[in-house]
Amino acid sequence: MKQLESFRVEAFRGLKNLQLSGLGRINLLVGQNNAGKSSVLEALSCYCHPLDGFYWLETGLRRFGRTRGVSRIEAVKWLFPQESSSSPLQFYPGGVVEMRSEGAYGVQNCRAEFEEFEAIRKPRRGAAAREVVETLIEGSVPEAGLGRRGGELKLQVRLGSNPTLAGPPSRSRQLTIWDDKTIIKRRPKDEILLPVETLSAHQIQGDTASAEKFSEFRRMGLYPEAIEILRELDKGVKEVLVLAENGGVGRLYVEHQRRGLTPLSAGGDGMRRALQIAMTVPAVRDGVLLVDEIESALHTSALASVFRLLATACKEHNVQLFATTHSLEAVDAILQAALPDPQIDLVYYRLERGDQGTTAVRLDEPTLATVRNELGQEVR
Repeated sequence: MKQLESFRVEAFRGLKNLQLSGLGRINLLVGQNNAGKSSVLEALSCYCHPLDGFYWLETGLRRFGRTRGVSRIEAVKWLFPQESSSSPLQFYPGGVVEMRSEGAYGVQNCRAEFEEFEAIRKPRRGAAAREVVETLIEGSVPEAGLGRRGGELKLQVRLGSNPTLAGPPSRSRQLTIWDDKTIIKRRPKDEILLPVETLSAHQIQGDTASAEKFSEFRRMGLYPEAIEILRELDKGVKEVLVLAENGGVGRLYVEHQRRGLTPLSAGGDGMRRALQIAMTVPAVRDGVLLVDEIESALHTSALASVFRLLATACKEHNVQLFATTHSLEAVDAILQAALPDPQIDLVYYRLERGDQGTTAVRLDEPTLATVRNELGQEVR
């Protein structure tokens, strides 16, 4: 049994009533812009850490990238459904996210509630440096400079039959978030989690961050496959080495026929992207890997090779992959790489947003092959 056999989103961001049934080892998500592909990855990411409010906050912040001055409360608030009449200038009155699944993971249901509130600081006599936060009584006017914006994130889970998750079947946690104060509360140990990693479309790690993962990747015995992928991108690649200058931190270098020994980053984003995707798999053993726009920075001629290596690593480490794409060429390349190996278990979902929610048209691997190879139909 896979960790996730099915996944349902009752409400998350703009997603509503989305059902993904019959999940495979490799799950490919396509659809028009704003269909909710990236939101599905974010929902899965939060679902894998259902009681970790810090992780939900990090997931919300990830959407804003390197944007400076992003409000923590805004980042969390936009994970929740928004009404058409709501304004970003107004306090969020409260919303609910709800997701459920079937599979070996063991979490049956995850429910999250978020509400903004306003509060004031009130110094105590003789201890002005200390503050007491009091919720404002409706209609009262705070003293100048004492207004404070906060948010309450409440998380609840209901467990199924999983012998590895001991304890009560229902659990809950909450996290208070302030926009004007660094969160100093200790992050709790998350005893309910599914290993997960998200690779965004433009997230490419530097040579130093990749060196440790590459060492583990080589210990797995996947080095020959990795070299073949790099040679698909650049036929001049001879070897990949981890070197440390003057006893410093190890970095990835490529031994090239023409350029000699050069940092991996000098070879372009495509090589780093291909290695990064494949090398992330060992870190999420028995878990989930989420890749947004899997074709990003990769030429279509190399997609089949990259995907074959990725599928091999996923089987080796029992990892379930969810990937999005806008590219029809990427769909065809992934399909052709999957067809010779029946254990890849490729499933395709086309997301469509309507008035009643988001629907998913599911095609298994043989049906997708018929639609594309024999009928030549558009599937994006």
